[in-house]
Amino acid sequence: MKYWAAVVLASSCTFSASEYRCEDTDEPRSGFECLNRVWVQVQDVGQGSTVDMESDFLVSAICGNGSIEGFEQCDGLTFNNTCESLNFESGTLSCTESCHLNTANCKPKSTCGNGKIDDGEDCEKDQALEATCLTAGNFMGGTLGCSDACTFDTSQCQTCGNNFLEPGERCDGTELGNADCSTALGYRAKGTLSCKNDCSEVLNDQCSPVFTQVAAGFNHTCGLKSDGKVVCWGADDRGQTSNVPGDSFNQISSGDKFSCGLLKSQEIKCWGNNRDQELESPTGRFTDLSLGYEHGCAITDGGSIQCWGDDSRFFAHPTTFFDQISIWQDHGCARKGDEIECWGNRDLGELMVPPNIRFKSVSVGHQFSCGLTVDDEIECWGKTSPRIQSPEGKFIAVDSGSYHTCAIESGTNLVHCWGDENGRDELKPPSGDLQYRQISAGDFHTCAVQTNGDIQCWGQNSNGESTPPKP
Repeated sequence: MKYWAAVVLASSCTFSASEYRCEDTDEPRSGFECLNRVWVQVQDVGQGSTVDMESDFLVSAICGNGSIEGFEQCDGLTFNNTCESLNFESGTLSCTESCHLNTANCKPKSTCGNGKIDDGEDCEKDQALEATCLTAGNFMGGTLGCSDACTFDTSQCQTCGNNFLEPGERCDGTELGNADCSTALGYRAKGTLSCKNDCSEVLNDQCSPVFTQVAAGFNHTCGLKSDGKVVCWGADDRGQTSNVPGDSFNQISSGDKFSCGLLKSQEIKCWGNNRDQELESPTGRFTDLSLGYEHGCAITDGGSIQCWGDDSRFFAHPTTFFDQISIWQDHGCARKGDEIECWGNRDLGELMVPPNIRFKSVSVGHQFSCGLTVDDEIECWGKTSPRIQSPEGKFIAVDSGSYHTCAIESGTNLVHCWGDENGRDELKPPSGDLQYRQISAGDFHTCAVQTNGDIQCWGQNSNGESTPPKP
């Protein structure tokens, strides 16, 4: 049997180090065989013979035995070097099948600072930059620099004005971070936001609050804005439009020549005529209020009713607890849950609430009343007249004035009005597809808040009560 040892000549070898490698498909070389992808010299040493490993011209190399021998740079997991010792920055060496080092996973040392822009570098600190802030990125100007890592330093480049929101910017041109007037002010508003020139602030000086509620009185009207402020228009013979307090309100109601509102603190504050103590409202916290001709009533936070103003119109109101109240000249109604109870000093049917009907709101006019049922239908009762001839359909809101009622239709948000025609057009809302969210009927006029926060009024306008200001 033939035994062999693979050796290579150390001093008289005809191959260079790079020529040790081979493939099985390579042309044969005299006296050598390609074993494990390495050209080796094969000697028949015979059975029991050994190769003289001390010979100064023979070096044994058996690749794969885990020992680095002869021409081998490594063997399996055995290494004499590291990536760092081979002048790489870091990484992990591996060994090939032919016991040569594989440095593919070694990270080359950085060439930054050698005065030459190498692969992976943007610049060299001692060289003039050909690039600028404009060409290096989405910048509007400034000074481009070179960092210690030979990358562009854009810290002095200006981003403000590129319409992109960058770190440190509150806004940029038309990019406002999804903000609008409502989110910027914290309440419903209309208008257009803008961005400060240095991108540090969103400006809301072109924004304005919108109307959220309107209250039509006898010859004046008041509107509540989304910032809690109240503005009034129409007759001012008792200061009902000029003496409006600057407080913030949650709700308002208007009577003959005076108006009242619930403050943010739930207290009542009134302004205008005080001939019959209309301004002498009770103290405490209240949840709802309604004004009649020269008197007012409100529901305390405990649910009881308290009234003030003209003594002749106080009536014997119920002493139970309620959620909502509505009064006019000669009677009042209040809702507790889905039930309504009415009282007053006249009885032309306005106190006779239809039985077996559940309501979600009630509104009182002169000698009649109307309610919105839990099925979103309208039921009216009282003096036999067109005032109680309510329309069919579904509605979201209803409000009664002296001789007429208006309601907002569900789905379309259009207005329907009915009642006595007094030649003042209070039954004729503006034409078109205007949509509304809240409505209030006065003596001979009506006003409603549109879904966009504007107010539209129609009917009598002899004192300007139907000419609302713009928000």
